[in-house]
Amino acid sequence: MLSVTGNELVNMTAHLIKAKDDIEKAIPNVSFAGLAILDFEYWRPQYKLNWSSKRIYRNESERIVRERNPKLNASEVKRIAEKEFDEAAYNFMVETIRLAKRLRPGGKWGFYGLPYCNYNAGKGGEYNCSEEFQGYNNGNFMVETIRLAKRLRPGGKWGFYGLPYCNYNAGKGGEYNCSEEFQGYNNGILNILNETTALYPSIYLLNLTDTDLNFRYVHAILNETKRVLSLLNDSIPAYPYSGFEYLPKTDPLKYYSNIDLCNEVKQQADFGMQGTIVWSTSKDMSSRCEHIAKYINDNYGPYVLQIEKEFKNCSQTKCKG
Repeated sequence: MLSVTGNELVNMTAHLIKAKDDIEKAIPNVSFAGLAILDFEYWRPQYKLNWSSKRIYRNESERIVRERNPKLNASEVKRIAEKEFDEAAYNFMVETIRLAKRLRPGGKWGFYGLPYCNYNAGKGGEYNCSEEFQGYNNGNFMVETIRLAKRLRPGGKWGFYGLPYCNYNAGKGGEYNCSEEFQGYNNGILNILNETTALYPSIYLLNLTDTDLNFRYVHAILNETKRVLSLLNDSIPAYPYSGFEYLPKTDPLKYYSNIDLCNEVKQQADFGMQGTIVWSTSKDMSSRCEHIAKYINDNYGPYVLQIEKEFKNCSQTKCKG
């Protein structure tokens, strides 16, 4: 994790030593061949994407440049800060994932949430992430990080959590794609995603009432994932992060409706995802556990088995036909 001093000042030698120790402790089995996700959520690997609470990294990068070159004007400071931040971020992430792949070569290494997509994908009727966000999906620091991870654990399915990106409001305007802006972000980090051995997009549902919107939102993210895969290596797998509770989780008993189970689970099968990672917080688990177990046993589990059976029968029919 970076301090607020910015990735330009990271001691890469110390970072990789720590990363090696963390990977070996988290994945003691050198023959590991499972899913391996590097999760960078407190900051983003491109200067332009660090807005809102993450703007502190842009501000600090600019401060570093001004301190070194006090006579530069504001636009020059910003230009240099962006270049230095992006280059350092690229190196940080690429070296980290390369190390991970060397340590656990069988893992499916990737980054959570990559490739990016604009949060409002689908609002205007589109079925794609924006060109801007596609452009962001082409970056630097992350490549070195994942190359490191792959060197450390070459068998792992290395990837980044939440990539490819998609706008959170995708589908709101009737569209079925992430915005052009977010598609651009994803294009901008293709060199990073090319280093992964799996993709881990995030498709958690945020809306309790509009099931049509939820369908379009999930469709947009999965469609963007397929688009990005077509630009990379179609043979690498994708495992979306999914859930069974609406987010934000204000009501602990608000589980997915049957329609939204279809929206999330079946669409993953329709798009040919190799699997899914079902996640929920451990907060208040002692009071939630019984309710979750009942929902999984009565609703979620049977539906997954039904979809699995349907697709198995479908593939057998096609093979015979």
